Amino acid sequence: MLLISASVAVHGQKVTVSGQFLVDSIRIGEPFPYALTAAYPWEKTILFPDSSYDFKPFEYVDKKYFPTKTVDGISRDSVIYYLNSFEIDSAQWLTLPVYVVQPNDCTSVWTEEHVVWLQHQVTLNTDSIQAASLPLKVDAYYIPVHWLFNYPLASIIGVSILVILIAVWIIFGKRVRKFFKARNMRRSFEKYLLNFTDAVEGMKQNYSIVQAENAISLWKKYLESLEDKPFTKYTSKEILQVIENKDLAGPLKTVDRLLYAGAPPASFDAFYALKSYSEDCFYKKIQEINSPGK
Repeated sequence: MLLISASVAVHGQKVTVSGQFLVDSIRIGEPFPYALTAAYPWEKTILFPDSSYDFKPFEYVDKKYFPTKTVDGISRDSVIYYLNSFEIDSAQWLTLPVYVVQPNDCTSVWTEEHVVWLQHQVTLNTDSIQAASLPLKVDAYYIPVHWLFNYPLASIIGVSILVILIAVWIIFGKRVRKFFKARNMRRSFEKYLLNFTDAVEGMKQNYSIVQAENAISLWKKYLESLEDKPFTKYTSKEILQVIENKDLAGPLKTVDRLLYAGAPPASFDAFYALKSYSEDCFYKKIQEINSPGK
């Protein structure tokens, strides 16, 4: 029907286009078809308007292409555009171009201007009626609309957030790392103190070599994580050589005797001395982290 209704005259090498509304009248907001046809020599390349074209006073809704037909060296292309209008003019006009691709640019070939008539749904002269007396029609039905994601805005926001995060990390990154490192050290220290104190209190109530070995093992493991040295593999003599602290010589020898003697000690001061040393090491590390030079 489109090909029959399109009035196209092709003469020689001339490109001709025609367009027409496929309805006599339209309603506001309701899509309607408009047919655009082009006839041209088969060796030429033509372009039809796409969805980015300005169809004023109408708005683009959709389109439907028809396959190219070539007869005696003349090709014919057709497309039906589905448009809608929100204008209230009784007569609304439209003319569309077809672009002929040239070596350096494109040449526009336009259709004749065609008119379509608007069906007015309101026949009252509202200028002479008070607003309270208007016979308004209530329509509260939900009409779904397509949601369009704003990619340019999202890109700008994303890049801005990334730049801000990088700037914050450059300015405050060192402080943040110090904060989290100190927090993790405090948590490990509190856990160690709780376990070590429980082990010593358990020995006071019911002493055994296993409990003594557990207490000294907790102490070595904590120092190993704090100083990054393999204390769990060191003997007492090797520990004294690494840390070079004479105050620990007596407590370590006392603990060694307890591990081999098997008898309950008269005092647990040696374990409390080890605990005191580990506390000093912890506070020293915290001061190193918080120092300006670190």
